[in-house]
Amino acid sequence: MTRNEIFEKVYSSYCTWYDMERCGGEKTPLCATGAFHATDQAYMLVEKVQMWTAHSNDYLYLYCMPELTLEQFDTLILEAKTAGEALIDPGKDHRSSYITALFICDTAEEAVVKKLCKYRFRKDFLFGFRGWEEIHTALIRSDNGSIRTNADGRNTASFLNRILYPKKKGLF
Repeated sequence: MTRNEIFEKVYSSYCTWYDMERCGGEKTPLCATGAFHATDQAYMLVEKVQMWTAHSNDYLYLYCMPELTLEQFDTLILEAKTAGEALIDPGKDHRSSYITALFICDTAEEAVVKKLCKYRFRKDFLFGFRGWEEIHTALIRSDNGSIRTNADGRNTASFLNRILYPKKKGLF
């Protein structure tokens, strides 16, 4: 599968749940951004008597490039972190916000893969009473078909595996 085919498949799958927008150009490897917002609440008898409300957000930054270098990774992860944090509003009903940086490339340096897998960022707002923020990273390589993520991005990896490499279903 080529890099563009992977991008189109991932993009169309995320369009189902996320508000996706294509962007970028010749100067930036950012191909698309997306946002997902969910609200949970509990109330008694009528909706006016709310017991609690919790907002969760996920901001996706989809990068596409021929090769991912260590310098590019450092720059792009900081770009995604800065852009995502600008969208987070840790109000009294905020539960969690996730920033997902997903890289699609043909090849990547081994140092980048190691750094991506070990990358971890978590921030609590008001000692966790106003929720938290986490950064998930994922790398899809078109040359060998591998999907690598950091520890926080395990769910992203299983989602991407289901999209890109579905198991055939049959009677036997």
